Amino acid sequence: MISTMDKKDIKYHSLSYADQERYLKEYDDYVVYNDVMNLKEREGEARGEARGEARGEARGEKKMQLKIAYTMKMKGTSVEWIAEVTGLSPEEIEKL
Repeated sequence: MISTMDKKDIKYHSLSYADQERYLKEYDDYVVYNDVMNLKEREGEARGEARGEARGEARGEKKMQLKIAYTMKMKGTSVEWIAEVTGLSPEEIEKL
């Protein structure tokens, strides 16, 4: 019984030299194309992951600023001082 690999070998070897060269060139192009596409996919995933982490960190930082501002406001601290300490706008602080 001839295996699948043997069948491919037989078919390849039955090609003319020029067709074998063309086949190898196309195969090399295919391999390079797949490598490039896989690399782009991994780079895209890495960029997406970094963007997600940055957004998460920014949300966490904003949440902490609001929590601190709320606590300071409940203790009677002036809006101006809260704004200076937290970096929030007076409008954001007034909404708390």
